Amino acid sequence: MNHLKAFIGGLSVPAAFAPVCLSLAYAFGLRPFAEPSLAFSILWAPVIWGLWNVLAFKTCGCCPLRGRKSRWLAVGAALGLLLALIGVFVIRIPVILFGFSGWMEYPPLIVVPLIYAILWRYIVHPLNVVLGVEDSPRV
Repeated sequence: MNHLKAFIGGLSVPAAFAPVCLSLAYAFGLRPFAEPSLAFSILWAPVIWGLWNVLAFKTCGCCPLRGRKSRWLAVGAALGLLLALIGVFVIRIPVILFGFSGWMEYPPLIVVPLIYAILWRYIVHPLNVVLGVEDSPRV
């Protein structure tokens, strides 16, 4: 049951923000579903967040970071870096959405992990506490 709660705690954040982000994109003239790779990333984001939250609870019990604050910042930053690398180098989101090229494609590699770290520390972790998800025991 703990795994299901962790999965729900992780997927609820992007699932809540996705309709707002899509509405804003359409309001500003962007068509994210016109590009299949963007549609794939938008629709699978909640599942990825949920699985990452389950993985975080399974592995954070033996994590060398002692404090919960630093642990959740690291979990969010790691997911942000992973998704930023995929978004910049594989899907090429800055080029598709904004037409950026050259050095302007790479600022998401810094900005996205910072945003994800903040989201995981101040939104996902308190949501996990509310759902009653326990940390894994130390190995």
